[in-house]
Amino acid sequence: MPGPIAMYRVSALKEIVDGKNRPSVFLNDTFAEDFEVTVAMLAKNKRIVYDPEAVAYTVAPDTLSSLVSQRYRWIRGNMQVCKKFVKSIRTEDCPGSLRTLFWMSPTFLFELSLLPFIVLFAISGLLTASFAGYHLPQIEWLLVLPLLTLFIGAISVFVQKDKLSSLIVVPVYDVLYGTLLTVVWLIAAIDELRSTKMSW
Repeated sequence: MPGPIAMYRVSALKEIVDGKNRPSVFLNDTFAEDFEVTVAMLAKNKRIVYDPEAVAYTVAPDTLSSLVSQRYRWIRGNMQVCKKFVKSIRTEDCPGSLRTLFWMSPTFLFELSLLPFIVLFAISGLLTASFAGYHLPQIEWLLVLPLLTLFIGAISVFVQKDKLSSLIVVPVYDVLYGTLLTVVWLIAAIDELRSTKMSW
């Protein structure tokens, strides 16, 4: 549940922070307290509901540096919450832990672990092949991913009833943003492995 656009039952919050076997939430030891609360709720078999009629407003980054800072906190925060959750399974009374683990595993294993490595491997492979003089794949194959992204973008535009003209920037945005996220992920992963002090 995104922090700025979520509502919680007070009784549910009390249940995950009070009592003998409470999860260790709200200790300021992660960058993603909203995700941590969500995982704690699911582990306690609480129900999360999405309301498509709700209207909410939040503030988005308006500079590149603030965007990088936000994404760094999100990526590292997700890593921190996943680590805490795996540890809590063995020590806390969380009847929904297995269901939550089943949901988290494919999603975050792929997003936080495999996808960045795939991107890094693909970029380094193409650069190595080009410098070594190997024949690169046909241009048609190199266009598959941008076309797939464009197709997904078209579905999003249709669902959100947005302007079709916004699809023009999708391929460039995907390459630049994807590369940026991979670099940010790498920095966040190294910092988390080194237990670098957290700072907002």
